[in-house]
Amino acid sequence: MQQQTATTDVLKVISRSTFELQPVLDTLVQSAARLCDAEQNVIFIRDGNVYRIAARHGMPPELEEYAKQHPISPGRNTLTGRVALESKVVHIPDVLADPEYNYGAQPLGGYRASLGVPLLREGSCIGVIPSQERGPSHLRPSRSSLSPRLPTRR
Repeated sequence: MQQQTATTDVLKVISRSTFELQPVLDTLVQSAARLCDAEQNVIFIRDGNVYRIAARHGMPPELEEYAKQHPISPGRNTLTGRVALESKVVHIPDVLADPEYNYGAQPLGGYRASLGVPLLREGSCIGVIPSQERGPSHLRPSRSSLSPRLPTRR
């Protein structure tokens, strides 16, 4: 039921938006937070070779500022980078126990568990929705099977 409500919310905003992407992203990030029971949710959108923050929910201001000043490249050292690299859902049960994870924003956000879902268009990762929790492994990866596939503009 939560999944249907979240989908309905996003579709309502899309139908009311006239080429204004921000309300859609804001609704999407809030819906993703509800679906994953996440404390912090973000949407990063690809801008050239990096991913920049586009919407947020529950993110401390200092973490938001850090994310704005440090766009993320595809790679293994961040959740967003891994999702971008692999174009699939990635779950890190505890970032502090992961030897490859070293994103400098973690101490600012205080999160431990991370779950990232790609936004795909024609098989290419054009964005990432990371969800974070303060404790290890509270997030529900089974809910992440809903990786959004965005329509192709013609």
